[in-house]
Amino acid sequence: MLKFIEMEFFKLKNSKVFLLILLGSIAPAFLVHFGFSGRIDYGEKITFAHLSGQTNLYMLAIFGLFLTTIVVSYMFSREFNEHTLKSILPTPISRSKYLIGKSVAFLIWILILCSVCFFSSVIFSYITGVEGISANLILKYYGEMLIGGVLLFMVMTPIMFISMLMKSMVPAMICAATLSLGNLFAYGHDPAVFYPWILPAIVSSGEIVEYTSNISMVYGLIAITFITGLGLTYYHLTQKDIRL
Repeated sequence: MLKFIEMEFFKLKNSKVFLLILLGSIAPAFLVHFGFSGRIDYGEKITFAHLSGQTNLYMLAIFGLFLTTIVVSYMFSREFNEHTLKSILPTPISRSKYLIGKSVAFLIWILILCSVCFFSSVIFSYITGVEGISANLILKYYGEMLIGGVLLFMVMTPIMFISMLMKSMVPAMICAATLSLGNLFAYGHDPAVFYPWILPAIVSSGEIVEYTSNISMVYGLIAITFITGLGLTYYHLTQKDIRL
């Protein structure tokens, strides 16, 4: 299994997608700091805690959906498009292990993107002279980003299924755009607790307590989304014929 995961990253090593997605993960931090830079120039005090919270929000609620959709679409549709899946499945890697390996690699990818985004924010904060930077705050908000990344992985399994079903990046990107728009409408409103794709941002930041006290329902919705998407992907992979 470990070798299979290593193989996934080796296949991406020389891919332009790898570099473009990493560069894309810097965008939320850059745009947040660029947006607040003018306010800093006018003497307004902008703290590191505020900028970190905004960066995490933009990454987990908007940019992360697009970046992770590109990752999962690339990972799950390339074997179909490159006509290599039928040569992989007869090997000692079973279909279930194939799905687990892909999912673990996808999770690692998300955590890498979240880490690049967060530490880009830290660097920009030092460059722009943001106040209140401390090791404790860095650890606090980095932990929130990683927790949000794990939750984002869990709610992205339906996109995993769509990528494998449609064998194309276009339908998955349309879904990502729709979900991101839904996040914009849901954030700050009570119905957000029923919208799984905004939950990684508001749960990891602790804002969820402003929406509801029924935290178990929120985690249950995330779990249902995760299990449903993963179950549909597993069913399609194991029960359907692979036609290329």
